[in-house]
Amino acid sequence: MAVAFLFNEEQEVLFLQKKQKDTFLAGFLVPHIEGDEINEPQKACYREIEEETGLNSDCIKNLGLRYVVLRIKDNHEIRIQNVFIGIVLKKF
Repeated sequence: MAVAFLFNEEQEVLFLQKKQKDTFLAGFLVPHIEGDEINEPQKACYREIEEETGLNSDCIKNLGLRYVVLRIKDNHEIRIQNVFIGIVLKKF
């Protein structure tokens, strides 16, 4: 899985997506990774951001992997969360 935190150039949070009642990363955009993107989570982030907002990669600078979170679910499943942070340009 991947998550994208987008900020404007004043460092204010720009885009939040998930419902607050969700139990995992409530309030944040969580792009799903499709089969051909399994080794390219950044590609999944760009695709989902464009699908959900219309912003393409030319509108975003420095979208980069900042953290990798590992979580063990029910003692038998490991979930990997790739956390990306980027800045949406004022003019695009």
